[in-house]
Amino acid sequence: MIRSAAELMAWIHAHLPELDEDRYEPWQAQPPVPGALCAWIQVRIHTPGRADAFTRLTLAAAPIPDSDPQSPATAL
Repeated sequence: MIRSAAELMAWIHAHLPELDEDRYEPWQAQPPVPGALCAWIQVRIHTPGRADAFTRLTLAAAPIPDSDPQSPATAL
């Protein structure tokens, strides 16, 4: 059982895929851009006597732009 926000964050971090730091920016809570890696986290809060509450969080790891001057994307 997760007992604190810090434990929840540690659990999420432990279950996110490892990123190639040369190819992707760190995980961010932002809309994904083309080529980004995405992770969706769904949370359900169940409290007796109340309706369940749900939320969904999208995390994205944007690709690092190619800095090679000979790359077709940067040779404009």
